[in-house]
Amino acid sequence: MSIIDVVNNFCNSEGELGNRVRLAVSYRDALARGDIDDREYQELMLDLQRLENIQLSAGELDAQIAFNECIELLKNLPIK
Repeated sequence: MSIIDVVNNFCNSEGELGNRVRLAVSYRDALARGDIDDREYQELMLDLQRLENIQLSAGELDAQIAFNECIELLKNLPIK
């Protein structure tokens, strides 16, 4: 499964993890447009991973590891 498949899977899912990946994609788009710089992007992405006070369903708890890997991959993909 490619990173695009993983991102799309999260983006198409309901719940808090899906919302957070959709937000991560919007941050990536903002970086690509030049609306934010790389430092801001990295901080925003780290904030998404740090959200500890959210309510996750049991299924989402199982997906947390995949979510963190997805965010790390997005942070490291080159911006075109």
